[in-house]
Amino acid sequence: MESNVLIDNELGNSSELIINQGIKLNLLETAKWGRLLSIVGFIMIGLMLILGILILLIIKNEMSFSLDFSIAPDSFPTLLPFFYSFFFILISFIYIFPCLYLFRFSTFILREKNGNNIENYQNAFKNLKRLFKFFGILTVVLSIFAIVFLFAIIGDLSALLLQKK
Repeated sequence: MESNVLIDNELGNSSELIINQGIKLNLLETAKWGRLLSIVGFIMIGLMLILGILILLIIKNEMSFSLDFSIAPDSFPTLLPFFYSFFFILISFIYIFPCLYLFRFSTFILREKNGNNIENYQNAFKNLKRLFKFFGILTVVLSIFAIVFLFAIIGDLSALLLQKK
């Protein structure tokens, strides 16, 4: 006989969500994989931070130049390592949030291995919602950047074609 757990009675409708043993096993397996992926994500964040800082240290120790932000043809190659370093550090700070939400989701689900605490399920799914919301917002922002970049390329190509005429 399967044990059923009432999850949410506060939705205001007559249907109730019941977690049976099969759903519980699937959630536990998902949480184990989620924990693994979040830990690997935290390791990758650390490696990206180390790489970003190492690039800055190598630039500081190996190259002796002054930062000239003027628009000169030779200034871009010297500033390129700074852009790489900034990129790695920025991506690592952005990547913290999905790893943290996935880790929290996994932790709350794994706490329910033997118990039937509704609050753990609510906290787990709240973090899962935050994870998907984060990726949704990130997707919209990256799509806007891609569209702006595409229009910039089209604008530059059209200006180049008009200039040749």
